[in-house]
Amino acid sequence: MKRVLLSFVSLLCSMSVMTAYVQAAEIVHDAEYYILEAQNGKKWAADDKAVDRKLAEFKKKNNDNPPNILYILVDDIGFGDMGSRS
Repeated sequence: MKRVLLSFVSLLCSMSVMTAYVQAAEIVHDAEYYILEAQNGKKWAADDKAVDRKLAEFKKKNNDNPPNILYILVDDIGFGDMGSRS
């Protein structure tokens, strides 16, 4: 049991170091992104400010708690692959 606990603590420590590294790393995009950014950068910045304002309003009304957002991305699914089974 002690060995499992030490392994778990070690895993948590390595995860926090990895998270700090990932947050500090600069994101490198492909060329298409930079072209789109040059074309739409001002609009994206305005959209970001609008979203930040809306989130601030929401948090103020919700005791300073952010919204719960669930994002589900599904890929490689054909027609009829998903559905309810009875």
